[in-house]
Amino acid sequence: MRLKAPTDAYWDNIDLPLNVIPLLVKFLRPWTELFPYDFRDDRMMAHVRILAHKCVATDEEVREQVSQLLAALLSRLAALEKYEEFLHRVTTETSIGEPIAAPSVVTICPDPATMAETLTLIELQRFSFIGKEEFVQTLGKEDLKTGVRHCDCVNRKTKNLEAYVRWFQRLTYYVASEICKMSKKKSRCRVCEYWIQVAKECLNIRNFNSLLAILAGLNILPVARLKKTVREIMIDVINFKSCRIDSDNAEAVNVKTTF
Repeated sequence: MRLKAPTDAYWDNIDLPLNVIPLLVKFLRPWTELFPYDFRDDRMMAHVRILAHKCVATDEEVREQVSQLLAALLSRLAALEKYEEFLHRVTTETSIGEPIAAPSVVTICPDPATMAETLTLIELQRFSFIGKEEFVQTLGKEDLKTGVRHCDCVNRKTKNLEAYVRWFQRLTYYVASEICKMSKKKSRCRVCEYWIQVAKECLNIRNFNSLLAILAGLNILPVARLKKTVREIMIDVINFKSCRIDSDNAEAVNVKTTF
């Protein structure tokens, strides 16, 4: 049975008891903070505005709390809209393609530590916009017992989790492209060594997502086929594997196992 959303007339006929108002505001605050993307739907947002207005009209003492709640929610939704516009622009520019004569990453950012820090900032920015409900919706697509995939939620408003996965893949292919576009073996070795150093720095600052993306790029088939290049950098890879990793960190242990 499908429940119908309440209409404006429904709210007009509702009188909220005074003792219910603080509980209602207390309920709305964690909802808007933990799941703000639920309110991207215009109808849902309209109901929240009406409900907030009725709360303030009934109890003036909650005016400041309600104002802060709505301001934080609108700010979060505005930031999300701006971020999605940025993703759309990046996707459009990527589809057009970059110039063949683009400078090497070693020239653009010669310091591996700076590159690792930049990648970490990108990771944090992209991860911060993933809604918690996106994980639930993604896991709900497939029945773990039967393996049957269900249709995606038609009312899904955000796809930032998919964008985060695409970022991982893009970094992987970028690493491989930077290596393969070098015509000389010496240059390829230098770029490989550069990315190994970046991966080490990512490990030091606990940026495991970028670390694994770089490792995937170093192990991708076009790079693995460059046997002479791979042979010359194996000593760096061996040293990388022997890096000291905190055994108390479960995530670090998983990375060590991957090595």
